[in-house]
Amino acid sequence: MGAGAFMNNMPPRKKRRRVEPVANALATMFKRRNLTDLARFVLMNGAWEETVGKDLARHIQPAKYSRGTLFVTVRHSAWNTEIQFMAAQLMDSLNQVLGETVLTSIRVWAGAPFKPPPIPEPPRKLVLREEKQVIATGDCIQDPEVREAFNRLMRKWLSGEKSET
Repeated sequence: MGAGAFMNNMPPRKKRRRVEPVANALATMFKRRNLTDLARFVLMNGAWEETVGKDLARHIQPAKYSRGTLFVTVRHSAWNTEIQFMAAQLMDSLNQVLGETVLTSIRVWAGAPFKPPPIPEPPRKLVLREEKQVIATGDCIQDPEVREAFNRLMRKWLSGEKSET
């Protein structure tokens, strides 16, 4: 039996879906959820130091992007003049990073550069003694739902987890 006969007996192959690059999938998701401006800001922010240089990046930072305008914060209003001289070159460089011409203006806010809030520490795990304390304390509660809610609250309190109120 030749190789051709073997191939004729095989079931037909299913058509594979075209593999889409992750960047395209993310861009589509951002567009569907109206997060395009956020995606553009993240890209600009990621390329900021490389685009403006380390020295300027210490004094001028992107704060927000909305509808073609990049808002930057400067440490001192004197940097406003520097931005005005560099605006066209800066917009060209950032539009290259974005791969399209969407940045049309730069607005300056004087004040301390934007700093993201610190990432909170995750709550610590309870030690065995504390877990036993939670169970023993909750055992006197008859209703299972109330007991479980009480135990969750007690674990949260013992671990030092902050409430979201």
